Amino acid sequence: MITPRPELPEEHRLMREEGDKFRSLYYYKHMACPKCGNVHLETTYMGIVLNYNDMNSYKDTNRAKCSCGWNGIVHDLKGSI
Repeated sequence: MITPRPELPEEHRLMREEGDKFRSLYYYKHMACPKCGNVHLETTYMGIVLNYNDMNSYKDTNRAKCSCGWNGIVHDLKGSI
């Protein structure tokens, strides 16, 4: 028998939602090659911890590589628009 997972306390649920919104916006602003605008990049994936008390300090330091020859970190990518 599978027992249902208990619900998160309201404070934690709201914090998680806020963090999810922040990450979505962050990755929208950091998804394209700054040299050619390509969004199909090779990237590493290392979980970066989000400090909920200072979300603006978040910096994704995963490596990113574009077919045009650009190499850098995800934080250096630009928005897709």
